[in-house]
Amino acid sequence: MIGGLGSVHGAFLGAIFLIAMPQLISLGKDYLPEAIGQAPGLQAVVYGAVLIAFVLFEPMGLYGRWLKVRTWLQLFPFYRQGMFKRQKSFQKSDRLK
Repeated sequence: MIGGLGSVHGAFLGAIFLIAMPQLISLGKDYLPEAIGQAPGLQAVVYGAVLIAFVLFEPMGLYGRWLKVRTWLQLFPFYRQGMFKRQKSFQKSDRLK
């Protein structure tokens, strides 16, 4: 889910992200209050929050974000405003109106 479903590149990006995640969590523990930083389920909570955030805000995963950045870099001076907003999905009956 994190890398992007249905793409080999997404699998690699997701694996790299998940391998780096425990190191990022251990670095972040120093900045949290001691009661939260030493909690035994902190890593599981962070993994769950990241997964939910990706499902809600970036359904195509890291690979989808990379495609948007790559397209923006290719079209830089000529991109349109609102080009990278999420498209609305319509039902078949809504498209016929």
